[in-house]
Parts: sequence; structure tokens; C-alpha cells
Amino acid sequence: QLLLDLPPGDPFYAARAESADMFWKSENPQRALREMRAWCLERGVGFGVVVWPLFQNLEVGATYPFATLHRVVAEFCTSESIPVLDLLPAFRGQPAAALWVDPADMHGNDRAHAIATPALVEFTERLLR
Repeated sequence: QLLLDLPPGDPFYAARAESADMFWKSENPQRALREMRAWCLERGVGFGVVVWPLFQNLEVGATYPFATLHRVVAEFCTSESIPVLDLLPAFRGQPAAALWVDPADMHGNDRAHAIATPALVEFTERLLR
């Protein structure tokens, strides 16, 4: 929620290599998604959005810290008729560390990709029809 609520001049941005323009409240991510959709439509290319969870607090009973962001992005895509797939449900209940490449690299490993693949295949097939 913090990332959704920060005002543009907040010191949070100055302390990082980020700017307020990168965050949802600026409307720039929404604009970028609309522009990508338009670019694809002009070229007859399917377009959809896949929301990957960060592999943190996925375990049963844990509170996933980015659930609100997933919901906001999915609601936006739905309102804009942009196909969207949220992979969070596929990963709920998994031990997050078991999905990491390495403790120093929390990107998805082969197990994470194996979990995501069926949903990605189905989503992609729908986009291609």
C-alpha cells in the first residue's frame, strides 16, 4: 500500500534509483500498458499481462505483502479489456525459499517455472486464438 500512496516528492524516491513516475499513482504504468496494447493491436499481435508474485510470504497463513498491487493491476487490466493472468494463486502455500534460484537471488528457479507453466500455456493459447 505504501507504494500506492506515496506522494511524488516523498524522500523514498530520493533514497533509491526510482522516481515517482515509475509508480502506479503517476498513471505512467497504466499509460504504458495502454500503449503496449495499442502497438500490438496495430500489428495484429496478441497482448496480455502476466503478474508474477515476488517469492516472499507465500506459505500457508503468511500475509503476502504485494496482494494489493496484484489486485490493482488485475482490476485495471480487466477495466481496459486487457487479458490478465495473476500467478499468485498458483504459488500460494509454497515455501517461498524453495522457489528461489539462490538465497541471494530470489528469482524463480526451475520449480517455480514448472508451477507457472500450465497457467502460462493456457493463457497464451487463449491469446493466440
